[in-house]
Amino acid sequence: MLQALGIRGYEGSSYPGWMMSGGPEVPECLKYLSLSSCSELGRFPEHSVLFSNLRTLSISYCDWDYIPDNMEDLKSLMEFNIISCLNINSLPTSMSKLKLLVNLYICKCHCLQSLPTALPQSLRTLEIRDCHGEYFSDIGHLNSIGKLHISNCTNLQSFEAELPQSLTGLIIEICSNLQSLPTVLPQCLQKLTVENCHRFCSLPRMPPSLQYLELGSSNLKFIRSCQTDGHQNYENIRHVPNKKIRYY
Repeated sequence: MLQALGIRGYEGSSYPGWMMSGGPEVPECLKYLSLSSCSELGRFPEHSVLFSNLRTLSISYCDWDYIPDNMEDLKSLMEFNIISCLNINSLPTSMSKLKLLVNLYICKCHCLQSLPTALPQSLRTLEIRDCHGEYFSDIGHLNSIGKLHISNCTNLQSFEAELPQSLTGLIIEICSNLQSLPTVLPQCLQKLTVENCHRFCSLPRMPPSLQYLELGSSNLKFIRSCQTDGHQNYENIRHVPNKKIRYY
């Protein structure tokens, strides 16, 4: 039975008829669908067996202005990937109705300015790469997220609000304008990585839960401060049992 399907370069103005029908030609066991370099197709087909059973949806290199606003029709969706969709500037609020969504991955969506004010409470992993918007002013309410990965988001300077208290892993890399983390980190945080953030110069006190800390920077003054007994940065990480601190 067909479980994975990739569609590339489709130029129709709507989804093919076989995807919208409930006939015998619809692969009811389809779990993974990839749409790449496709024209804008409008709303997801309602009452489609194919879409209602999907576990993973990947949209990449599509010249779309928006993601359809009827995300709630993807009732079984657990993973949603949006890659190199350069015109999308927002995500639909209906994403909050994806009750099974676990992983959200956003990469190279340069016009995307913000995340929806509400995301599913089922969300466990949020990864944002190579994007230029401000995404992190209001994610503290996402108390199901365990892992947050932020990479090459050049407009990120600081976190204006608390991070989700459920967070156990945080990776921040190549965010050239980031200067600091929130003054209070989640009390469940176990692993923290901050690398290649060259303006980053100040560490808050790490929570007792933190087991592993990795810091990498070309800012020699910052690196030395993390290794110098008595400096506030050093004192804030002294109790972390496993540390990897490097200058490059």
